[in-house]
Amino acid sequence: MPDKGKTMAKLMRLMACGLLFGVSLTVQAIDYYAVASFGLSASEQNKEQQENLDPGGLYYVMLGGGVGLPVFPPNSAFQLKAEMTVGMQQSRLENASEKSDFTRFPMHILPFLYYGDNHRLGLGLSYHASPVKSQKMVQNNAIIETETTYTDATGLVLQYDLIGDNQSSIGMRMHSIDYVPEVGEKITVESVGVHVSFYY
Repeated sequence: MPDKGKTMAKLMRLMACGLLFGVSLTVQAIDYYAVASFGLSASEQNKEQQENLDPGGLYYVMLGGGVGLPVFPPNSAFQLKAEMTVGMQQSRLENASEKSDFTRFPMHILPFLYYGDNHRLGLGLSYHASPVKSQKMVQNNAIIETETTYTDATGLVLQYDLIGDNQSSIGMRMHSIDYVPEVGEKITVESVGVHVSFYY
């Protein structure tokens, strides 16, 4: 018959290992943070599409959070975290005879690979809800106001950040997205910009 004392000791060791492993996973899983980002970027699109949409310079404000993913060992030079942010993005084009505002509400979902002491690189998805272009023009001394509504849009985001300390970073974001008006053809807009993020 098996030694009950040895069997019990083995069970206790297995339970302790399982408990420690579970605690380790739990600690990794609750490695979460909040983030606020402020950015400015410039967009480009095909010349024949200029009359339909010309965002020009744009700014955005994003709020959200992230969570650590226990993929690499805690002492590894690499760490993986997933981040989701939501916010508001605003553009304005203004001259002597026209003023246009282009507003949308983006959501970004990016997994970030952290490497070294202060670098991270992310590639993910962007979802823009309720894109609307409001335009006000002066023609023949009359003010004409129009509004163009686009369907919700999806695109890709590539982002690099240089982390200055545990609470802030500065980085660059490249963005490509297709806007489809309710009436008209698809418009592809690509943008490159810089942003500053604060972590809490």
